[in-house]
Amino acid sequence: MTDLNKISLLEQSSFQLNVTTINAAEYFQSLHADMLIQLEKFEVTFTQNVADELSFECDATRLSQLFANLISNSLKYTNHPGKINLTISQNQTQLLICYEDSSPGVSDESLAKIFDHLYRVPDLKTVKQSGSGIGLAIVKQIVEAHNWRITAAHSELGGVRYDLTIAI
Repeated sequence: MTDLNKISLLEQSSFQLNVTTINAAEYFQSLHADMLIQLEKFEVTFTQNVADELSFECDATRLSQLFANLISNSLKYTNHPGKINLTISQNQTQLLICYEDSSPGVSDESLAKIFDHLYRVPDLKTVKQSGSGIGLAIVKQIVEAHNWRITAAHSELGGVRYDLTIAI
């Protein structure tokens, strides 16, 4: 029910973001520290490659919700021990955040539907718990509220790669 309330809030026309400028390296170091106990419990290593000087505008609370949902998915569906890699790069017009996890992966058909409300990958063996099919729909709503773009693809680590594109 909590997830349904979150997505309902994000879909309301009166919903407003509280946008501030954040330092990417500081933010993701803090995110890693906040998730460390869960990562260790599930035997998932988290590596990041973020330049110290990168900053961008966002609603930090919603960004935390977005990454909490991605990490939660990785912890639920990644074989243990597993890996999560986060890389941020920047060019003159955009920031690209690449978040990827290790196996198992999903089919091409599932990648096309992965952000749909209530969609769950069929026959995906969960390691510890099952999901509701809401988490990645919330991720997409947060991305769209910021006027960003997100895509899902196959990860070189064997799982799923999410590319988040932010215009700067």
